Amino acid sequence: MAHSTRKGYEGAWRDYKASISPDGSGEIFSYQNVLHFIAAQWGAGKSLALVQRQMSAVAFYAGMAGAQDPTKHFTVRKALRGWRRMHPHKEDTRRPIDAVRLAGISGILPEICSSAFEVGLFRLAYSLAFFGALRVLELVAARPSGVVGGLRLSDIIVGTDAIRIHLRRSKTDQGGRGAWIQLAAAPGSSCCPVALMGAYLGIRPSTGHPNLLVHGDGGPLTSSQFTSICRRAIAQLGDDPAHFSSHSFRIGAATTAAGLGFSEAVVKGVGRWKSDCFQLYVRPHLL
Repeated sequence: MAHSTRKGYEGAWRDYKASISPDGSGEIFSYQNVLHFIAAQWGAGKSLALVQRQMSAVAFYAGMAGAQDPTKHFTVRKALRGWRRMHPHKEDTRRPIDAVRLAGISGILPEICSSAFEVGLFRLAYSLAFFGALRVLELVAARPSGVVGGLRLSDIIVGTDAIRIHLRRSKTDQGGRGAWIQLAAAPGSSCCPVALMGAYLGIRPSTGHPNLLVHGDGGPLTSSQFTSICRRAIAQLGDDPAHFSSHSFRIGAATTAAGLGFSEAVVKGVGRWKSDCFQLYVRPHLL
């Protein structure tokens, strides 16, 4: 389990236990207690999204205790469905970065970056994010120091017409089983990941830092820098940067794959999705 998920579950579990009857009577995992908790959260003005995360925590602790999951009870599901109908969830309107917008960002980088090296660095980072449908922390470091995070130089195998990338760990792979993905060359494209990788590795500084994507001084490219430069480029292109995030590349990969007519199985494979949640990433109406 991811550290952030564990901390969230611990907080939700404390809130849940505090909401049930003070005398401790009744089964802690009864659906009646869950309904009481939901009603308390409603009265406190909490969001449905928060309560749904709290339900995941309750289900987790019930499973750990060998108890039946009370969040799957008919009345609990109906209560949450009623809440959803009365207060519809706000749509996630982050827009996709597809191949066309990626090319636009790549073309505007010389006006934003401080050197030719930085242009090459960010062009490669954005190309890998799109063609690999990568989450930002699968690609770059979370911060300049501390835990490395992101792709390491040793995770890359470069061929003449493809790149193989080893993802050591991801949000949905906390056990570190790892996965290999392959990015094919895009001949004629200014955003070809194979060509950009070759050009970058030819000028990458010799540094002791293990990360693949590093600045000229050897320091790692971070997630905040990745997003900041992207949004500056988006603004230069005349779009509202508030509608874009680092996840827009992953959204764009799914939207592009679906738009090309690939099957659902192929689209899921592009982003390594295990469930039908990939459908939330297919947003042709926001291109």
